[in-house]
Amino acid sequence: MDSQFFFTSQVNEANVIYTINAIKDSYYNGATKLNLYISSPGGDIVSGFRLFDFLKSIPMEVNTIGFGLVASSAVTIFLAGVKRKCTRSSTFFLHEGNYTNSFQQTHHKILSEIAKIAKHDLDKTIDIITSVTGKQKNKIVKYLEESSILNATQAKSLNIVHDIITELPLLRNNQVPSPQTPPPASQTQVPPTIPNPPNQPGVPGGLYQ
Repeated sequence: MDSQFFFTSQVNEANVIYTINAIKDSYYNGATKLNLYISSPGGDIVSGFRLFDFLKSIPMEVNTIGFGLVASSAVTIFLAGVKRKCTRSSTFFLHEGNYTNSFQQTHHKILSEIAKIAKHDLDKTIDIITSVTGKQKNKIVKYLEESSILNATQAKSLNIVHDIITELPLLRNNQVPSPQTPPPASQTQVPPTIPNPPNQPGVPGGLYQ
């Protein structure tokens, strides 16, 4: 049984948790194949890792279809697909992440810890892209360093995309319910999150954009 889900919002903790729960529901309702449609400006890289790991681990065939803009951490999520397609006018944006620190004064130890976290997240991003696409690490590093904007043909040549399509393969009768957008924040139950490590006030827990 096939199911489909649309991820068309920013990559953040709440949206990723909602998506994971919705996909789990479709699996428990009998779905064996998931078509995940992605058009997202990206966002929190750690949340992107979480959804990527989930999609690669669930006992379902996961295929991803990109349209519009697939940027930043949304590219990581897109790469979780066994079969990856995109529309002809799709755009993919690869770049290194940025940290946000709201404090003007920061202890040097915190800066050192932020640098370690940033390097870990960047290294993981590079490892995911190289392992999935089969391209050389130095080539992927260059694309990230240059903040590369790729069209569908370029994304296919990099093996991010397998096939370019002219229309979205939507299911007319989606047998498994799949909510399209998260409910308002006041109605969304988000489990408690792990707080920032000691002495790291204001560190958002991951690279953004």
